[in-house]
Amino acid sequence: MAVINTNVKALFSQMALGSSGRAQTVAMQQLSTGKRINSARDDAAGMAIATRMTHQIRSLNQAVRNAGDAISMIQTAEGATNEITDMLQRMRELAVQAVNDTNSNEQRSYLDLEFQQLKQQIVQISDNTEWNGFKILNGSAGERVGEKPVYKTVSVGQESSVFISPNTSTSGKNGVDTTYKTGYLYSDFVASSGLVDTNTAAVDADPTKFVEFYDGAHRYSVSYPAATTTAPSQALSAMQNLRDAINGSNNSNVSVNGYHAELEATTNNLILVKEDSSTTLPASFTIQTGVQTGQVLGYAGLSATGDKMRVTITTENGPVNFDSATLGGAVTADTSATAIAALINADVRVKDTYKAVVDTTTDTIKILALDPRYSDAAVGQRVTASSLIGGSETNVTVIANSRKTDLAVTAHPVAKTTSFDELDVAHTVKVDESWANDGTYLLAGKLNMTVNALSSRVTATFTTADEKTLTMNGVVDAQAGKVTFSASDADNKNVITQDLTYMIKMSDDPSVDPTFVDLTGLRDTTTEIEVDIHGSIPALNDGDVVINGVTVAKTSATDDTLSPANNAAGSAIAKAAAINRVTNLTGVHAVVNENVMAGTAMKGTAVVKGRVYLNGVESPLLTTSLNNPRKTREDVVRALNLITDKTGVTAIDTGLDATGIKLVAKDGRNIELQFELDPITGPTPQEFAERTGLRSGVHAGTYSLEAKVEQAIDISSTSTGVLSHAGLLAADNTVNTSAVNTDARAVVKAGDRDPTSASYVPGPAVLKTGDLVINGVAIPGSLPKFDRLSQPDSYQFSTTNDRVASAIAIAGAINTQTALTGVTAVANPGVTSGVEPTIDTNPSHTGWQSLYVNGIEVQVQFDELQKPKERTDAVIAAVNAKFGAHGVEASENVNGGVTLKTPDGRNISVWMDNTLSAAEFGLADSKGVAVAGVSTVASASALSTDADTLYSTVSLQSSKPVKIEPGVNGYDKEISNFEKLGFQTGTFGGVVDEATSKMTPPRTGRLSFQVGASVNQFITIDLADFGKGGPITSDITWDVDQAAPAPGAILDPANVDGKQRSFISSKESATSVLSRLDSVMDKVNATRATMGAVMNRLDHVINNLTNVSMNMSASRSQIEDADYAAASTELAKTQIMQQAATAVLAQANTSQQSVMKLLGG
Repeated sequence: MAVINTNVKALFSQMALGSSGRAQTVAMQQLSTGKRINSARDDAAGMAIATRMTHQIRSLNQAVRNAGDAISMIQTAEGATNEITDMLQRMRELAVQAVNDTNSNEQRSYLDLEFQQLKQQIVQISDNTEWNGFKILNGSAGERVGEKPVYKTVSVGQESSVFISPNTSTSGKNGVDTTYKTGYLYSDFVASSGLVDTNTAAVDADPTKFVEFYDGAHRYSVSYPAATTTAPSQALSAMQNLRDAINGSNNSNVSVNGYHAELEATTNNLILVKEDSSTTLPASFTIQTGVQTGQVLGYAGLSATGDKMRVTITTENGPVNFDSATLGGAVTADTSATAIAALINADVRVKDTYKAVVDTTTDTIKILALDPRYSDAAVGQRVTASSLIGGSETNVTVIANSRKTDLAVTAHPVAKTTSFDELDVAHTVKVDESWANDGTYLLAGKLNMTVNALSSRVTATFTTADEKTLTMNGVVDAQAGKVTFSASDADNKNVITQDLTYMIKMSDDPSVDPTFVDLTGLRDTTTEIEVDIHGSIPALNDGDVVINGVTVAKTSATDDTLSPANNAAGSAIAKAAAINRVTNLTGVHAVVNENVMAGTAMKGTAVVKGRVYLNGVESPLLTTSLNNPRKTREDVVRALNLITDKTGVTAIDTGLDATGIKLVAKDGRNIELQFELDPITGPTPQEFAERTGLRSGVHAGTYSLEAKVEQAIDISSTSTGVLSHAGLLAADNTVNTSAVNTDARAVVKAGDRDPTSASYVPGPAVLKTGDLVINGVAIPGSLPKFDRLSQPDSYQFSTTNDRVASAIAIAGAINTQTALTGVTAVANPGVTSGVEPTIDTNPSHTGWQSLYVNGIEVQVQFDELQKPKERTDAVIAAVNAKFGAHGVEASENVNGGVTLKTPDGRNISVWMDNTLSAAEFGLADSKGVAVAGVSTVASASALSTDADTLYSTVSLQSSKPVKIEPGVNGYDKEISNFEKLGFQTGTFGGVVDEATSKMTPPRTGRLSFQVGASVNQFITIDLADFGKGGPITSDITWDVDQAAPAPGAILDPANVDGKQRSFISSKESATSVLSRLDSVMDKVNATRATMGAVMNRLDHVINNLTNVSMNMSASRSQIEDADYAAASTELAKTQIMQQAATAVLAQANTSQQSVMKLLGG
């Protein structure tokens, strides 16, 4: 049997040929690429190692290039700072030259021209030096460093359903505010003067004795009169003469004095009576009686015709001459002397100091001293006399006695008595305001009037909040104490809606209700009335808010020109302006937030029509769509936005019936929305609100308080201030955390909880699911487990105290979503404060009395002899003794009353038996009404269930903005407690916007240079702003945009940032600049040194990276580079083998073909 075998030789030859071909390919690839490893199959492990080395080497090489770029960039910056240094050096030279007094201010101003140009160039270099398209010396390069300040607290928005507060402040004044009469006892006067007060003997007048009255400004005196055997007595005559001297002829002195003198009819006491409210009685005055020897000047030597006498009195301003008439004819020496005395006593230069008296019996003139300052030996040298004989003055002394007699005053002061100090009993009056038909004021402002009892009309002045002046006309019924303003008056109708009446009342007895006063019976016929008409949003008054120990002054409507005037003084803009006026003292800046006025939950389907006035601008007619609230919202929004350019308010469709339409004022101005509806056909305001989704009323926005990085904000109020006017809570706000507080909640009282009942009393509001959304996250309802403090688990001591409704429980619910919202809620302390306690002397109100604090009985010792301070201390000690049981802390407040506080924010429920009063515990207001959270109950015990409860507020804290919105329950008050719990719609807090902030950190950019192959291998350098707003040169350049001061200008005080103007046009300013230039140059030098150090470091980085890269490249070469000798040999070998295999294969194929031929033969 013939068998054909496989051509094994050929197969082996083919296999050898393929193997040598592959080997030849590898050898050729290695020789052509120079690489030993050209694919993973060449060397899997080697390729992995080499690949890792490759990306390391490439990264190192890029890092070297990065370092080189960094050096180039820093060199650019350093070159610019070198120019800044040169300019600062030149500026210092100029300042040194300007300090030298060889220059005038005019010449210094020429030096200042170059100085100011250099300042501008420094700022220009800082602002314009760029590298690769971005600025590197204005603090904006790289990442901003420095802790960014945040809005550390946010005020709560304030709103009202009315536009003008119905609570006006009225005050009336008649007469004066201080003592209106005072005087002297006649008996004291007689005893001191020695004057005869009987009519039993005659006494001659004594011109050397006199009575003097002096009130510190005016001096009046009379000589001792003669006494007769008939009335009046000598003493009474002297008192009458003194009275007449004080009042002057025809009362000519009264207007000068501001008071008049009178004698009581029966007692003859001297009384000074104040004329009117514009004058004041002297604070002190004296009556002096006494006798003087005086300076005696004789005139007996004047006898010849043609003679005359001259008396010279030397005053502090020089000598004053008084000449007699020339003798002759009817003119005698006596008449001449009398004339001289009259001249002396009338001359304003001496009449208050000296008094001249003529004694014709002894032919002498006596000069008496009125001013006690001149009753000494020196006075005798001040009064001289000479004679003119025959018309020629001689040195003949005509003094009768041979020596000049010193003035010897024996004064007998008569003490002022307090027996006649009286207050004008009508000086303060009560003014009651009443309206016809529930009328109101149309405008906020101040009404002033002066009612004259002698006139039946009064013209009043009404000054609006924006300081415009209007006139009002009133009718006066003086006997009834009534002033009426008719709303039909053309002037009045601009201010009031209905007739307005003011009743002037008065009562001497504070315990008796005042009754109207007959104005015609008052001493002062004029009564001043002032009425403050407030907007419904409270303005700030002096002392309402204290920030970091600095009292913020009151706000004014002029602070806000954007909001409608009536409530402008209460706007967030006005309050922020008031706070910012003391920023340099507090370190706190207020920023006005966007104002958002919430809408109304939409209900009903009926079509209604009406207009609205939005910030005083009338809208187009609004018509709702039948059963289509979405279409209604669209139409209303469109209509309101047509007048946005006039109102500053944008209407936004919330997209939900539950929330209606919200109104937004981006600039924070107030939003006032008033419905203008047909009073006959309707709809009612509530129906219109529910159909349109709008809410009427006025809404003031909020403002945020920001501070410098490490500055806390301590908020408080003065003893007379009302912090709630500012919309803030007393707190020491922590650094770099925003605190947004809810608004105060209504005190919950016991009562009928059935909403359908006429006596319905709302219960505590509880946070429900669907009420609140924070930062887009729905907040679940509060649960009892969140608050274990407000109520014990074992029993409930008051139905009004619900722990599910407490601030602690609400905070707990919010905190369940903190991980999603980034907001942490904290219950604020509950606080309630009373005034100084009253002491009831009723025996039943003494001994131990019970006060119940959150269900814990506290006993206080009452004593009818206790002082208010002792009672306050007793209450505080008793309450604090059981603090651990009830959680309420007691302290004394500035009003002397008791302040109760729950540090952990639990509810406050305090009561006592209704046989007692809160005022006895120091827990009532100034009117005796129990303060919030305090009440009296019948048969009080620890288990009483009908006491009032005060709920605390909640603080939302976050380092990022807090966006608060209602949940799906919207604003529907029947199902939502969003507003009842004090929440307001808006976005609050967060990191300060550096574009608008006044408190940004130093402007410094941090640049990071990647100088390694791996992460976190970088070098940083901080490049601060070298310009006017940065920390380097701003001490010199901050005022670069201001005009240069005039030559010799005075250096103003530092601004709010502690910086002064920089100029050298005066010696003072140049001297100031020198020290600041040194400081600035030190900062520049420090920065340049840092730049040089970093560049040197980068040079070393480059050297190191290059070394590492080179060695790693060598290592990689050993792994992946081909061995050319081996590869060449391998290639030759494979070529030979391939040739041999080809020959063998050919032979094998020839052999097989021969066999086949034989078989086929």
